[in-house]
Amino acid sequence: MPLLRIGAKRLLRLGGDDSGAAPETSVLSHEDPHGSGVSSQRPRGQRISGLGSAAPEKDALAAHAESNAVDARILGAARGIGTPRACAHQVVACLSTEPEKRDGTAIDICLALLTATVARMTLSVSALQAVDLRVQPVDEVLDRVARSLQVRFLPETVVRKRRSVGARTDRDTWVRVERRLLDKVTDQGWNATECAARLEGVAQPAWQGCVVWRDVDDPVMWRADETDLLPAAPVGSAVVSDAPELPDEWWEAMNASLDALAAHKTGRVATPDTDTITEALITESIRGIFPGGFDTTVQRWVPAHADLNWANVTAPVFSLFDWEDWGNAPQGLDSASLWAGSLAVPSLADRVQSERRRDFESRDGKLMTLFVCSKILGPYAHPEDPRLKPAQRMAEQITKELQAV
Repeated sequence: MPLLRIGAKRLLRLGGDDSGAAPETSVLSHEDPHGSGVSSQRPRGQRISGLGSAAPEKDALAAHAESNAVDARILGAARGIGTPRACAHQVVACLSTEPEKRDGTAIDICLALLTATVARMTLSVSALQAVDLRVQPVDEVLDRVARSLQVRFLPETVVRKRRSVGARTDRDTWVRVERRLLDKVTDQGWNATECAARLEGVAQPAWQGCVVWRDVDDPVMWRADETDLLPAAPVGSAVVSDAPELPDEWWEAMNASLDALAAHKTGRVATPDTDTITEALITESIRGIFPGGFDTTVQRWVPAHADLNWANVTAPVFSLFDWEDWGNAPQGLDSASLWAGSLAVPSLADRVQSERRRDFESRDGKLMTLFVCSKILGPYAHPEDPRLKPAQRMAEQITKELQAV
């Protein structure tokens, strides 16, 4: 009788842990059903006779399992029922129970299934960070959100970004779904859009509700916020190359909203680009690109949107949306961010500076201008970016001003 010996706990550890560490080599030992007593070592990815790739499509595995009349639990796992870890537990349980009843084909099916399942469980941290929702399948995520919020999404309205997906619903609202790594969810929580709903005097779509859950397979969180529809279309992409037509009323509304926002009080800390903004981050960013000789200590922290760009504002009616990163930041962060996205259009950049003169003339505003310039001029700068020269000129001017104080 074939005797199967599997270290179940060791096998499940092959899938790696939440740290994203690389898996060990899979070692599965069993006596040959024909009595040879050979120990088989199969590194992940090696072919198993009769089954082709060690990570076959689940439909092929299911068909193979069904044709060989294997245990129903194994068949369910082969069909992808449940999470990868749950599938692995199912197969290990089947193999550990009455192994003498498993013939060689059934064992090979199980080993192939385990290898394929482990492969699904071994996403590294770098791979998780590289997930781009513009290309990643999101149908299951949207289905879950629709069920939870009891809405139906209009397929033709879906907008996909790198880490978020949005769509209009059948009740004339907008739902934005974001994916975020657990280590990017700070102690202050991840309910920024909900918290922003209390900000009086700030033009923004009204918040209606949300659904939040932790991914069962990866160390990430998902959050969907439902808000009113925008009053107008977004101005453009984050960085514009053509000047938008904005009436004076638009600039007045923008100034009123930013001033009202800065007058509020909050315990939140801004997270531009999902990084918590701190004195250390500001100093490191500025010192890494520009010469020293001046103090980088921030004097005034005020509430900021922290992702103010032309893709997050509407026109001709002004409204500011996507509030997931808002919180306290040095005075001038929002103004400097919008200016940075305008540098390819000199007249637009000048208008932003003129409208937000008080921010740009403040010491903290100058530091924030250097902060955003450091991102444009940093190690990932594109040589053909039209913003390089104006950013360099401004940085040189501000550096001299700060050194002269």
